[in-house]
Amino acid sequence: MTLAELELRVKTQLRAEMGTPALNNLHDDSIKQWANEEVYNAIILLGNPLHFPELNVIDQSVTFSSGSATLPSDFWFPKSESKQQSYIKDLVSLKVTANSVTYRRVVLLTPAEFARQDSSNFVLTPTTIFPAGMIADKVYIKPTSITAGFLDYIQTHQTISDSLGTQLDEHGDNVLVRLVMARFYEFREFPDLQANALKVAENLA
Repeated sequence: MTLAELELRVKTQLRAEMGTPALNNLHDDSIKQWANEEVYNAIILLGNPLHFPELNVIDQSVTFSSGSATLPSDFWFPKSESKQQSYIKDLVSLKVTANSVTYRRVVLLTPAEFARQDSSNFVLTPTTIFPAGMIADKVYIKPTSITAGFLDYIQTHQTISDSLGTQLDEHGDNVLVRLVMARFYEFREFPDLQANALKVAENLA
């Protein structure tokens, strides 16, 4: 969806709910700004990568050194800690080459869980057959003898502008429209309408 299409759809929906005079306080630049801020909330709400196929990166090669590898430059990570864990669980996966097996799946753990894998006993000792991983400022792996991996992830959405549109499917675009509407209602101090727009976005997702 282009920016122009997004602006038209937002204004059409707002006009249907509030009437034309309400749009006197809505500038196209605000729609663009809110869309760029809310597109990631749309991705989190949607959850299913099928709704944003352009953003899916599969089998990106990563090279581990002493148990860590640099994240790809376009890797997207939610700022909210609670959303990070959901994102890792649903949208990120890690595979490694170990014991002559390529694409051996790695269990991705929270930082606290990963720290517990300290080889203090056999239960907490990661092996090349059952490796443990973590996504933080880098990609981390245990055991640290593993050197080759493959990361599936969601890349950063492009900045929505006059020349670059959304990278969501039609379903995702509908969610984004409602999230932008919610921002407008928040700006105008209409909490009931804001809550309704957010509810519709959640139901669409």
